[in-house]
Amino acid sequence: MVGRPPNFGGFDEASDVTIQSDGKIAVAGTRDVSGDFDFALVRFRPRGGLDKTFDGDGKVTSDIGFQDAAAGLAIDGDGRIVVVGYSDNTFAVARYGTTGSPDVGFDGDGLVTTAIGTESYASDVAIDGDERIVVVGYAYIGGESDFALARYGSTGLPDASFGGAGTIATDLAVQDSANGAAIQADGKIVAVGQAASMGGEQNFAVTRYLG
Repeated sequence: MVGRPPNFGGFDEASDVTIQSDGKIAVAGTRDVSGDFDFALVRFRPRGGLDKTFDGDGKVTSDIGFQDAAAGLAIDGDGRIVVVGYSDNTFAVARYGTTGSPDVGFDGDGLVTTAIGTESYASDVAIDGDERIVVVGYAYIGGESDFALARYGSTGLPDASFGGAGTIATDLAVQDSANGAAIQADGKIVAVGQAASMGGEQNFAVTRYLG
């Protein structure tokens, strides 16, 4: 697939990609227009070219706050697209229907934000067998960054059975950041990233949580 890349009218950057069961390619990233950053989503046909059945032109943007950036995406069992990132220093999750419209069954408008600590940034997303959405990233708590996770039910509400309020923070070293997530067949959640000490040593970090 080679050709003129899609443009949203500003400075655009793609962050993650996934392939639907029908071969269509969904790409998530960020649009910057005059310093106002938005979630941006593009869908291509299997052989290339924008999928015009997706919001009419193959492209969708979501203006959640002033500074929004999408970092990861996943497709749920119903073909809906879940995009995660941050909005004004909080976790941000957007869910879209198969035609690109915001999924109003997800918290009423297709968008959810969650604050963890003083600042929080989501990096990746995984969806379990019960259609619960697991988001990983990092949050600043007490001046240090920790692994941060949030889990939402299929309707967008925080899953109170997860950490008591739907979120978990794990302090591994001085500066920790979760960058990827996967869910085992038994429902356990694996988050990976980095853990850095005060002296600057930076290590692989892997944590596993009960589902």
